[in-house]
Amino acid sequence: MDDPVKRPNDQAPQEATPRGWPVGAPARYTSAGLEFILTFGLLTAAGWALDRRLGTLPMLTIAGSAGGFALASYRLIRQGLEIHRRWTQRRPGAGLDEGEPPCGPETGP
Repeated sequence: MDDPVKRPNDQAPQEATPRGWPVGAPARYTSAGLEFILTFGLLTAAGWALDRRLGTLPMLTIAGSAGGFALASYRLIRQGLEIHRRWTQRRPGAGLDEGEPPCGPETGP
């Protein structure tokens, strides 16, 4: 029988939390959130700094904020999809309540 939290590359299984999540899962979510905040903040700060230097306040601050939000959102979605993909490879049907049928593009409604 396959271990539900075994890594896909056949390394030794990880310990799991009481809910079945691998121990390192919270760190992945924390790093994704911090990356979002830093990306958004740094691009906003860069826009503000350029605005002050060029005297174009608030145009580049707004552009930096919009660009930072778009880039940070893109990265957050990509990381979330990667975490989900890895989790479902380890545990098919993960997150379903007892007796609940899986639903998705490959299984139908």
